[in-house]
Amino acid sequence: GNRVFALSPDIFGSYTNGTWSELAHMPVDNRPVYFASAVLPSGQVIISGGEYNTNGNYDRTVLYDPVTNSWSDIPKPSFATVISDAPSVVLPNGQFMLGLCVTSPAMGALLNITSLTWTQKKFFNKIGAWCDEDGWTMLPNGDMLSVPTSNGGQPVAEVYNFATDTWSVSGSTVNMLPADGEMGPEILKPDGVFIAFGASGNVALYDTVSSVWSAGTPMPLIDGNRCHTTDAPTAVLPNGNVLFACATGPGFGNSGAFFFE
Repeated sequence: GNRVFALSPDIFGSYTNGTWSELAHMPVDNRPVYFASAVLPSGQVIISGGEYNTNGNYDRTVLYDPVTNSWSDIPKPSFATVISDAPSVVLPNGQFMLGLCVTSPAMGALLNITSLTWTQKKFFNKIGAWCDEDGWTMLPNGDMLSVPTSNGGQPVAEVYNFATDTWSVSGSTVNMLPADGEMGPEILKPDGVFIAFGASGNVALYDTVSSVWSAGTPMPLIDGNRCHTTDAPTAVLPNGNVLFACATGPGFGNSGAFFFE
């Protein structure tokens, strides 16, 4: 639906024991499911696309202002066929970048949040033929790390270098992370360790100092069923821990969600 909630910690800083509160609704005709999102340097929240959305609004982008508790529309990229469940990342200069879906060869879109204008970004020599379902995360050195879903059936990751405008292999993730064309969230911890949650239930860790991948602890079991993070969200908490959501049934959110810190 178009309802939005915020999770606030308790007096001890615990989000596990935190409280949910409802924010302003998104526009009534915008009800995205599985979408690109980010918190911008300004504190505003951007939501773009949606694998499923009201009236086929797969390329709609809206901006939330926490000061006024209100939403506004951002013009869509004129060159985008569809945004859908695109990956996204906030660059060091504050720009928001999308990986457009259903475009081959792969293509991105850069949003200047000040002028609200989009610039086309063409990707060359990317391992994955498209960006659909991928996860993107900025690394400390300014590169971007991604686990592509269109990976030829291999447990592989790739890095995008903005200076040279090129992609390169960053090694094996050890275990297969994507499953059925889906991927879980990816996030960088304050200690420099990158975590990739797989739709397969596997987890991989990447040390940004040594550039080495290792297998992480698999998703927990709930009632004998392995959790997965297909299309699920995650976030780094102020204490450096990671909060992630997972599910045991098909898809994410169709049969309830579980949160772990």
